[in-house]
Amino acid sequence: MPPSLRKWGWAWAACLALALAVLLPSPGAKASDSGVTLAGFTAPGTLTVGQSFSLRGTIYSQEPLQEVRVTIYDATGTAVISQLETLTASKTYQYSLRNIDARVKFGSLWSGSKRLVITARTGGQIHTLASAAFTVEYPWVQVPKRANLDAYFGNESYRFYYQRVSTAGREITVDPQWVQENIVTLPFCHKPYNQVHATAQWAFAAARAAIASTIVTVQYDDGQVSFPLESLVLGHVGDGCYVPRLTQSLSVSGHSFGLAIDLNTGLAVNGQVAGSDANYQKILAEVAKLSYVDGITWDGTSYHTLRYRGSIPATGTLPEALMNYVLYELAFYPYGFYWGGYFSSTDAMHFTLFEIPAKSRVPLAP
Repeated sequence: MPPSLRKWGWAWAACLALALAVLLPSPGAKASDSGVTLAGFTAPGTLTVGQSFSLRGTIYSQEPLQEVRVTIYDATGTAVISQLETLTASKTYQYSLRNIDARVKFGSLWSGSKRLVITARTGGQIHTLASAAFTVEYPWVQVPKRANLDAYFGNESYRFYYQRVSTAGREITVDPQWVQENIVTLPFCHKPYNQVHATAQWAFAAARAAIASTIVTVQYDDGQVSFPLESLVLGHVGDGCYVPRLTQSLSVSGHSFGLAIDLNTGLAVNGQVAGSDANYQKILAEVAKLSYVDGITWDGTSYHTLRYRGSIPATGTLPEALMNYVLYELAFYPYGFYWGGYFSSTDAMHFTLFEIPAKSRVPLAP
């Protein structure tokens, strides 16, 4: 656990235990003065995903034991593990939990809040002998050294501690002290609360300013259109900068460092296609029809004229396959960004400050 979180561990565990005690009902009637006891039992506490735990303890009874059940419930009260030992001997007054231990696979549990319940039955009556809350969580691990991040930062300040949130998703929790010290809020076009790394704040601010102060004119075969570059940034839900998560290959995403931004995620041509680089070919085909005519900056505003061999598109600005390409060339490339359009598996929505693409840039202007 990162040092900044360790001091909260005991208080969090106490709150969790209280919440589970209220939310999860006991599955059996707890008998008083039943003469059935459990000695030498220790609850799991906190486990990491994949970690095993050995059940230990002995059940003693004044009446013959008929069965012993070990059940593990998740936070919703659903039994995720349930193992029953039926005792056929007519006079069994003692039972060691070692006998059922191998069948209770703690290492198979997903992350989350759990409750371990141990019951025994005698004479048709069920006795709850243990009901213990515990948690299963991913371990806190540190981001490994990465050469391109070393080069960007010049030090290892990027190596935060993180923890996966669940087995099913790619979301991660980042050490909150690292977040507080490094992540700042920076408005970006349609998103007033985007967050970026403080070291990269200047680059994002410069790209944003370029987008806001650029006018583009495109000469088509059937006419000419002019529009602000900012009109190419569509307000799609999902666009963002600092988003703590893993990649599909489970490495830490560039978004987790606050060094990347996704734009125009709603356009199909900007997405990744598994097993295919078809979107790259679509973008290249459109880029081949585009050329740079001239440009000038006047009174704080940049004016660029482009030529496209084809008709004015329905968007009234540019074909969709060219939107992020032109945004990159006119606003992001000048400030040190790379473009995911040139990744080995094209990700044209992605603009990044440290992930160097495998493919060569196709420049727009000379």
